[in-house]
Amino acid sequence: MSLPQNTTLTPLTIHCLTIHIPLPYETVLQRFRTLAPPLQPGILRTQSSAEAIAQVIDDTNTTSGFVRFAEFNHGSWVHHFLSPEQGGRQIHRFIFGNPILAAAMIQESIYAAVHVPLDCGFVEEVDGSTTMVMVLPGGLVEGDGDADAERMGRAVGEVEGRVFRLVDRLQEDGV
Repeated sequence: MSLPQNTTLTPLTIHCLTIHIPLPYETVLQRFRTLAPPLQPGILRTQSSAEAIAQVIDDTNTTSGFVRFAEFNHGSWVHHFLSPEQGGRQIHRFIFGNPILAAAMIQESIYAAVHVPLDCGFVEEVDGSTTMVMVLPGGLVEGDGDADAERMGRAVGEVEGRVFRLVDRLQEDGV
């Protein structure tokens, strides 16, 4: 394969997080929606300062530190392409994150903006349990030679630490 002119192909190490949650799909989805409350579409671009953006995030009363930007119900259409054994299962994808946390990464490398916000997917298993899948940002931004590795590592660590706490909360009994 030859690359187009002025193009670089950089190999990255991708860290894919896969979590089997032995809880009903709807329970896990509802928890995620609660832990990452929605933002009104377009509200961030109407803010006049970083402080105003932080206030918008605070006003959601998020307990995870994340907010939800978008939700896609792939289960509503993908069943048309699946075998009868696979069809009827639910699949959702969410775009979520925290602009304040993302800003710390972007300050280290403007190219980190390509990898925020985060996204994750939930798949209903045949037994009714749930699997969550997401790509962590660390592997995506580590290949950026312009970034200060130590500061970028701290910024990514903050995001990934919050992701791990979110996953723990999704799996808690009786929440």
